[in-house]
Amino acid sequence: SESETSRLTHLNLVQIFDLFDSAGYVDANRNELSDFDKLFGGLSWCISVCSDDTFNPPRKIATVQDIVDALKSMGCTHPLQANQIEDLDCVAVYPAVHWLVSLVNTKQHKNGHVNRRKAAVLNELQLLRERIDEAGIDSTVQNLASLLKKSKALEMQESNFQSECNKQHLRLMAEIARLERKLSDGTDDKDLCDHLDHSICDLTMMLKHAKRELGSKLRESVSLKRQIDDVPIAEEIAQYEHRFSELNLHIQDRLRRTRRYYATYNTLLEIKDLMLKEISLLNSLDSQFQDAFGNAGGRKKLIDSMEAIFRGTQQKLEKVQPGLQAERKTFDALREQYTAAIANKRRAGALLKAFQEECKKNEKLKEECAKNGSSSGHSLS
Repeated sequence: SESETSRLTHLNLVQIFDLFDSAGYVDANRNELSDFDKLFGGLSWCISVCSDDTFNPPRKIATVQDIVDALKSMGCTHPLQANQIEDLDCVAVYPAVHWLVSLVNTKQHKNGHVNRRKAAVLNELQLLRERIDEAGIDSTVQNLASLLKKSKALEMQESNFQSECNKQHLRLMAEIARLERKLSDGTDDKDLCDHLDHSICDLTMMLKHAKRELGSKLRESVSLKRQIDDVPIAEEIAQYEHRFSELNLHIQDRLRRTRRYYATYNTLLEIKDLMLKEISLLNSLDSQFQDAFGNAGGRKKLIDSMEAIFRGTQQKLEKVQPGLQAERKTFDALREQYTAAIANKRRAGALLKAFQEECKKNEKLKEECAKNGSSSGHSLS
């Protein structure tokens, strides 16, 4: 029937799009694109990925006929017609897509190691950039960007140097072949020796110059790599943050204990001063008591001294009283918080106990329902 044919066509298209997706075509499962657009785009993408030194698309793929011609030039074992692609003929298209995706996977497998290394490096750089952006280290970002630019420039210079070495190698091979022809033709030995000496001298100078240049580039490259390695990666930054958090907690704990020690020390020091004053007062009273009872002037002097001591004690008490009131208020507030916390704990314990009892009741009800359901099933059978 027509609906069955449509369903099979849809399933075959899904298989084709899954092949494109497995090969890395990102638009294979985009719902906003039509089936023809996804098929045309997937074929075009696969052909572009397969382009290399042995095969280059003749021009930008813009029509279905371009795809047909490209598949023929690539030696596809399942050639297509333009109308088969336009009509979404899955029976004809699927083998060609399978062959093309296999070719893409083979090419990607050859370059997989390099791509994975590049992806890993890019991922690390992206994580590093995010961490640096969060930390707000603009100067480090600029320094790292500059180092990366220098590294890329050095890689390009290395590639150019390698290309130049290959050219020199080809030129020297041609020169060797020419010299061998001269030897076989019986050219004059003296001229040949002079020419060889001149060539050897030139090549020796070129080799020394190339070695110096290579050594300089290698030292610069090593220096840049060391500078890049000095920048911590995301895992190291996370470890640093963890260690700093632990250190901060340790410092806070030490600070609290130090403050408590200082408070205890100040309290004991104040008690010591008061005790010294008390001892001094008692010694003064003991020394003046006998003289005070000997005459009336001594008694009056003792009474005046006692009144002065009493006034000083009252002033000291008035100064200490506000601090004592503040400490009492703090103590009362803390005691209220403690009482509220105890009440909440008891309430939470009661609620937890009630919840556990309800859970047990629920389990019993489930067991009874299961038993009733099984007994009802047996009775119906």
